[in-house]
Amino acid sequence: NKDYVVPLATHEGALLASYDRGAKAITQAGGATVRIKSRSMLRAPVFLFPNIVEATEFRRYVVNPETKQKIKDVVKSTVSHCEVTFVRIFQTDRKVHVSIGIDSEDASGQTMVTYAADVVMEYLRDNYPGKIPEMYIEGGFNAGKRVSVMHTLLGKGTAVVVDCVIPKEIVKKTLHSTPYKLQRFQKMHSRTNEFIGGISCTAHVANGLAAFYLA
Repeated sequence: NKDYVVPLATHEGALLASYDRGAKAITQAGGATVRIKSRSMLRAPVFLFPNIVEATEFRRYVVNPETKQKIKDVVKSTVSHCEVTFVRIFQTDRKVHVSIGIDSEDASGQTMVTYAADVVMEYLRDNYPGKIPEMYIEGGFNAGKRVSVMHTLLGKGTAVVVDCVIPKEIVKKTLHSTPYKLQRFQKMHSRTNEFIGGISCTAHVANGLAAFYLA
């Protein structure tokens, strides 16, 4: 139950006006409720094999709970202030992606999780009974800064959920619209996005976040 002042630094006047209206409407509605679901910075090293038989054998080895625990232990003992929150295994034909999530606390964790992934690669190379012909520290399963279903479902960085109910009268007075029109526009926009082959249909927040961090 606190009020927060959110500074923005940008030359984009329309962005300021839009965010100001949104913040005003949320405040008038009694504020928003926010909860942190998880904190996990990700890296997904990939291991390549000449055929699916060898790839599947490697997957069976890594998915074993004992192997996962040893991975967590070796990272914790090697990388300072780094706790592995999960190890997820995904096999795509002859490739096996080992997705590692860490809680980097207040740090962004990009360097830390890359170091952790390197430690995991060395451990698997030295301890897997078979041969690993080829491996890379990132195979793309992490999705980087791109929009992906993986990030939406499983989260990356600090994953939060937010709840806010804005009454119809506030929508009319402050946002100069109606709930029906907003919903109708969103549905139209989503269908158009599907028609053109878009992979997501979300609010464009990149410039807003940039303005916030600059401030």
